[in-house]
Amino acid sequence: MIENITWILAVVYAVILFILYHKIFHVIYFDFTNGFLGELITCFFGGILLAGGTMKLLGGLIGGVTGIVAGILHIVLRILSFAVLLIALAMVVWTVRFFLFLKKEHINPFKSEPISSLSEKPEENASSFLKMAYFIYHNRVQGIIAGLAGIVFVLFAVRAFF
Repeated sequence: MIENITWILAVVYAVILFILYHKIFHVIYFDFTNGFLGELITCFFGGILLAGGTMKLLGGLIGGVTGIVAGILHIVLRILSFAVLLIALAMVVWTVRFFLFLKKEHINPFKSEPISSLSEKPEENASSFLKMAYFIYHNRVQGIIAGLAGIVFVLFAVRAFF
């Protein structure tokens, strides 16, 4: 990990050296390869030397800080994966309750024959189950796609957590 930080510092120092060089000197290139590319290579080697020195002086501090940041990010990602798992669990519970509602009300929104309770749009204060049954009855393809997307989400959430 320290080697990656050293290379990143080397590139940052190289860019800084290149900018400083052009702030101090007015440069005219007569040969692109010997001029511009030579400056880039020289600045990069200077950046490597500065990065090596920085890592000698502050290597332990930088390594400790990156370790702490990595630990915090690991905890945050674990909390986020737990939240996604809870959302997936809520989706499963809602789906089970939806199917129990359909069974209790004797509604099958997947039939193509007319269903009187789903012929008119539900009122604003109707249950979310009735609104979903209405949506599935009138938009079967979108309802199936939404259901499959929910199943895939739940599977990925469970896989990501465990």
